[in-house]
Amino acid sequence: MTQRKIAGYTDLIRNLIVTDMKLMYKNTLLGFMWTLVYPFVLMVVLYAVFSRSMRGEVDHYAMFLLSGIVFWGFFSAGTTKALSSISDNMDVIRRINFPRIILVISASLASLVNCLIELSVFMVLYVVVFKSISVYVLWVLPVLILEFLLVLGTGLILSSVYCFFRDLLPIWRIALQIGFFATPVFYPLSRVNEKVLGYYLLNPVTGIIVMARKALYENTPPSISGFTVTLISVSVILAAGYAVFRWKEHDFPKGLV
Repeated sequence: MTQRKIAGYTDLIRNLIVTDMKLMYKNTLLGFMWTLVYPFVLMVVLYAVFSRSMRGEVDHYAMFLLSGIVFWGFFSAGTTKALSSISDNMDVIRRINFPRIILVISASLASLVNCLIELSVFMVLYVVVFKSISVYVLWVLPVLILEFLLVLGTGLILSSVYCFFRDLLPIWRIALQIGFFATPVFYPLSRVNEKVLGYYLLNPVTGIIVMARKALYENTPPSISGFTVTLISVSVILAAGYAVFRWKEHDFPKGLV
């Protein structure tokens, strides 16, 4: 699937994103505001539980928490949405001939839109709390692009498998729960025991959150080694996801019976 061929379906991708956003908040009182409610409620709960233990170790712990929640939430929601993007559109797949990878791309982009909304509100709060903003904050953008590619690559694998193995959804939800605690979302990386630190750094979401926080809280760019390792990890996952998807996409209708 070439980039040029995918680019020919930009209107379809845009319509799928808009439809996804409308369905997400259909018949709700708060509409898209629910995008903001969840991370803030989670931040309040985690702050109430862990703020005492983090006192003196993490400045502005509430903002520290919220940054981790936003970036973790993008990965969690994006991969879960992408996982079912093929199976949820089985009727469309059977009736219309188009590149099926577009469904995963649009699901990942819809989650990116939600993340950008959350991040916009976060940046407003950031300026209010810190009274200034550093040029290094711009590093959040390439980090976010890396995370989008990670969500897309993971989503390609998950959506391909889910068509034939429906137990994957609850398994993935359990994996995300474990991943939440195994990723420095509500604690700094310095809290991780050096004996297992190497395993932590194998998780590309860890690298993404650490790089984002370097830009936001340390006013420094990500380390070259950290960025390179995360880039390689994301590239491998994206390539693997694309290969798996292309391998199984012709069998999707058989698995969607």
